[in-house]
Amino acid sequence: MGRAKGEAARAKSRPSSSSMAASLLPSGVTAVGFGGYVGSSRVDSSLASAPDASPFLDIDGEVAQHLKRLSRKDPTTKLKALASLSQLIKQKSAKEIAKIIPQWAFEYKKLLLDYNREVRRATHDTMTNLVAAVGRDLAPHLKPLIGPWWFSQFDSIYEVSQAAKRSFQDSPDAVRLIVVAVTVFGPRKIIQELMCTGVGTRQFLQSFTDIIIPWCLKSFTPSTAARLDLLLALLDDECSSEQWNAIITYLVNREKVGFNPGTMDGDQISVLAILMEKVRERTRKSINGSGSCESNWQHELLDLVAIDVVKASPRLGNSDARFLCAVVGGEFEDDRVCFLSRNTLIFVFEEVLRRLMTFMVDSPFAWVQDVFSLLISGRNYSEWRLESSSNLLDMAHFALDILNGSYFCLNTIEAESELVQGILATIFIIDWEFSWINVSEHKLDEHIGKVQSRLTFCEAVHAFRCKITDQFLKSFGVNSRKSLATTLIQSIKCIAFVDYRFDSDNFISSCCQWVVGTLEFFCQDQVEEQHLLEQFLSKNDSWPLWITPDTAGARLQTENMDLQIKKASFADDNFSVSVSKSANEVVATYTKDETGMDLVIRLPPSYPLRPVDVDCTRSLGISEVKRRKWLMSLMSFVRNQNGALAEAIRIWKSNFDKEFEGVEECPICYSVIHTVNHSLPRLACKTCKHKFHSACLYKWFSTSHKSTCPLCQSPF
Repeated sequence: MGRAKGEAARAKSRPSSSSMAASLLPSGVTAVGFGGYVGSSRVDSSLASAPDASPFLDIDGEVAQHLKRLSRKDPTTKLKALASLSQLIKQKSAKEIAKIIPQWAFEYKKLLLDYNREVRRATHDTMTNLVAAVGRDLAPHLKPLIGPWWFSQFDSIYEVSQAAKRSFQDSPDAVRLIVVAVTVFGPRKIIQELMCTGVGTRQFLQSFTDIIIPWCLKSFTPSTAARLDLLLALLDDECSSEQWNAIITYLVNREKVGFNPGTMDGDQISVLAILMEKVRERTRKSINGSGSCESNWQHELLDLVAIDVVKASPRLGNSDARFLCAVVGGEFEDDRVCFLSRNTLIFVFEEVLRRLMTFMVDSPFAWVQDVFSLLISGRNYSEWRLESSSNLLDMAHFALDILNGSYFCLNTIEAESELVQGILATIFIIDWEFSWINVSEHKLDEHIGKVQSRLTFCEAVHAFRCKITDQFLKSFGVNSRKSLATTLIQSIKCIAFVDYRFDSDNFISSCCQWVVGTLEFFCQDQVEEQHLLEQFLSKNDSWPLWITPDTAGARLQTENMDLQIKKASFADDNFSVSVSKSANEVVATYTKDETGMDLVIRLPPSYPLRPVDVDCTRSLGISEVKRRKWLMSLMSFVRNQNGALAEAIRIWKSNFDKEFEGVEECPICYSVIHTVNHSLPRLACKTCKHKFHSACLYKWFSTSHKSTCPLCQSPF
């Protein structure tokens, strides 16, 4: 017997599956459980709620079909739909994929609660592919996704939780959204919402330590930087020190680092390096200034890691040097914050110097080794054992990378003068080796292999040496600059005075260039220049043979000067000049009425590199004060004529004549004719009537910081 017609009619209109039931619903209406809940979570459709809105209006037909299949109850159908979606997502552009995100977000929240573990795992794999395809276009849709996405990482099934972590951790945008939320609502509110915990300090710290820290630091992934931003954003003012201690303790195993150096994993060092870079940026942006934040970030385990890293041989990659630069600081002039103790900082730079010196002592050039011996003699590090090794160049590059990233930090340890001077002097000497290799004509055939292997590092040192400016050296104390300049001058002197090696004009030229470069770097005025030249050109030294041609040139110059003085027309019977070639001196005799004096100008062998000596051998009718004044004036004229002795004597003689004619001398320089511009005193004080050189008066005003007469103190 068949059923009644009414029942048959009702059967035909009854849906045969859940998907057909969903298709019979009005457009925009979501098929959800009682009260709008699926499981224990409220499901809100991200689609438009307008009656005429269609969830699949702008979506590709094939993609829309697979999205509809995700609503089926059959897990096999869901798995096939997810697999097909993953393949299609890889083939579509980011703009096309972005259109399906609202509908995917709705389905995604339901799929995360599916009873089948394979469906949940496949859902995370599809989410990973979607995140990789969409990129930054995911950001506008993160709000409905972020909560379920975060909690999916804590699935009870290991394979599913790992798939969830991959999908979440490969999306820095998701983490950045949480960081923004933390800055708006505060760390405790976000932890409370994410972890469903209380707002007390104990619960907050426990959640931060047990869940947040392991999730942010457990692995090194493309989103590590974003997760570290989140970690630092979640630091609460009330308990930031406990949180920071928990972070460092999680990353650093005290027992391994303290008793078994070199055992830290490379990924751990990389994470630490990125973390400390972000901490440094955070302190630079601090309102209270970097000084108030520096001690908050220091930790004894950071000191242990720094010592471990700098002592161990450099690993592959640059994570070691990057970490040390991050904790030492000093890459920029305004970045003087250091996260290490002073003793550890000094130890790091001592290791840098040790590695640079090891490179220097391994040089194939004997003159470099001689300078090294001079450099360490009498120093605190003279007892260091410097042994060459197979990774010598890697160690040297490692040391230079640290210096490049902590350049301005050298100012903070200026008190360790020997250490700073040793580092800078070593840099200069390796740079000299680089310049010598470049100018060598035969490219040092006997050392060609070793020279070529060292050339790359020497070139890198040259680039670093070019960063050392006059302004940087001025930031050191006067004594530190003088000591470094003296060290370099003595080093050049050690090279130049060993004459049996230097048969090359190129090397002699290089020595001269090094001297000139040192004078330009460290001499701020003529006095400092004279001081360094006197150290380089000492009287008691035995001059090398390669200076002989210059000595002959100086002798020839003396003969030309003799001819020059003879040709000079002084046009006065009261004044005579004679030259003694044997004694290498010039005698000037001046007589006037019943007065007269003989002045002897003695030329040193290295003239005009060294100044002349002036002495008065005879005076008649001239007071001691005036005699000394005329002696000093002649010396000033000679030194200010740049070696033109005949011209200096002529000007000095004119100064005598003006004084006997009654022209008053300038009360500032005690000379009638100015020693530099040869002008006469013309600017007179209206009160005391004394006249001054304009240049002398200007110097008086600028140094005394007042515009009064030097004699009567009345306004000028």
